[in-house]
Amino acid sequence: MSVTMIPNMDFAPKHDWKLFEARCREARASQWSSRTDDEDWTLYRSLFDFAASQAQRLPNRIATAHWQEKLAIRRKLVAAFSLLDEMKRGSRSATNSDGSGPVAP
Repeated sequence: MSVTMIPNMDFAPKHDWKLFEARCREARASQWSSRTDDEDWTLYRSLFDFAASQAQRLPNRIATAHWQEKLAIRRKLVAAFSLLDEMKRGSRSATNSDGSGPVAP
């Protein structure tokens, strides 16, 4: 088996990638710092609208089940943090929440 040698590529153009990256970084920084609040808000809204359009809508039954699961987890967290507050301070939390009351969305 013979090994084929690749010829030297000294004739190929050379690129200063560190300089290129530095200039790109500077251009991006100046682009972002020169934006107005309205331009930022427009960009944010377009990105949000795009992301929202990519999500598949869940059937109502599944969405309701997910919401109930989130509420159950939140109730457990509220109860756990209330107990932690009680243990740290020796009293109930300011809202007197034990995790069994209504949960705000």
